[in-house]
Amino acid sequence: MSAGRSEPDIEIAAAVRGRELRFRTRPEVSLHAEETASWREGLPRPVRAGVTYGPFRAWTRLTGRLRAR
Repeated sequence: MSAGRSEPDIEIAAAVRGRELRFRTRPEVSLHAEETASWREGLPRPVRAGVTYGPFRAWTRLTGRLRAR
């Protein structure tokens, strides 16, 4: 989080690696979080449909705050 702010209420981190990955269609991804960080290796931006990629690694981290309704 930014300087002067407390720790996030929720944090989700995920990592994946593999030998091969193939997309039948180009993925459409939408993400809404206060702060995000991501890194990937072996996968271009954007990926192309019908192309096999590998080996690959990817990591992402999402943080946010809970709000009462």
